[in-house]
Amino acid sequence: MSYWTLFFTSIPIIFFWHAPFVYPVKLFVVLLHEISHGIAAVITGGSIIRIEIDANLGGICYVKGGMPFLVLTAGYLGSMCWGGLILVAASRLKAARFISFFIGLAVLIITLLYVRNHSGLLFGLLFAAVMLWLGRYAPAGINTIALKAIGLISVLYPVIDIRDDLITRQAARSDATMMADRYFGTSLMWGLIWGILALFLAFTFIRMSIKNGKTPGRKNPKRDYPARFRKS
Repeated sequence: MSYWTLFFTSIPIIFFWHAPFVYPVKLFVVLLHEISHGIAAVITGGSIIRIEIDANLGGICYVKGGMPFLVLTAGYLGSMCWGGLILVAASRLKAARFISFFIGLAVLIITLLYVRNHSGLLFGLLFAAVMLWLGRYAPAGINTIALKAIGLISVLYPVIDIRDDLITRQAARSDATMMADRYFGTSLMWGLIWGILALFLAFTFIRMSIKNGKTPGRKNPKRDYPARFRKS
């Protein structure tokens, strides 16, 4: 992905941030957020009980056990990392169809195993079906465009979400308020810490996607000239 490609992809996404076609990807990021909580719980010795995703771009992951500090931190930063990996991987045209199919399969498995509310189940099954169809039938170029858009939105959304939920309007019961209640500080403090980390990760992944998308060229190629001889 070049700087110009990133620019012309970012502008429409930011301009149409509240458009209906961005909404499913935002729900996908919510799912990434919640499953990141769950994965952190499993890694630290806990388990996932269930996940709920609602139509108002909210979600909750019920876990048992695990290390609370990492579980709470994993939500925003975890979804950012997943989105960044998708953005970086999208620069590989030959693998685009496989990546779309893999995302669809992963969403399907997560939905069937853990999502337990109606709106979450409906979204998970529909999103999985679309990604599986793209990976199976759509050309690689279409998959690449879709993955770049999904990756970019997934990278930008946690930054905006942290600002809205934890800094601007300070939601009554957020990851940051639970972190402050359990450990120390305020929800605003944790929001700022996570926001700074999210901005750093966003910059890192966007830079990686640009670097990864550059095709190596020949520098100062040497041209072969016929040898010239001087008659003696």
